[in-house]
Amino acid sequence: MTYTQQKGIRYKSPCYAIYHDPGFKEKDVDVEVTLTISEPVEETDRFNVRRLEPVPEVAVVMHQGPFEMITEAYQALGIWMEANGYELDGPTRAIYHKGPYDEEDPANYLTEIQAPVRK
Repeated sequence: MTYTQQKGIRYKSPCYAIYHDPGFKEKDVDVEVTLTISEPVEETDRFNVRRLEPVPEVAVVMHQGPFEMITEAYQALGIWMEANGYELDGPTRAIYHKGPYDEEDPANYLTEIQAPVRK
């Protein structure tokens, strides 16, 4: 966010993240932080511009509450996927509809978790 402010880059909410690790990790997480922009932006070694490919089918769970409790939502999604014959088919995405940037109370944070799936 500091970089976007310094460069005057305007973006649209919500922001989201793409998690490339196949499972949960406490540290050294391979995460891609993304913003939706509407005008050209100069790329750097850490700031790249690309169009995301559509994902044909996803399983989705909404998590309301602090980020520290989001593991429960991922677990519920995994249980649902297994019970319904789905397996993960790509990196998961977390879309931050409400977070610390626009909501004071962590109990009101709202995160949409999308997991690309296949039967």
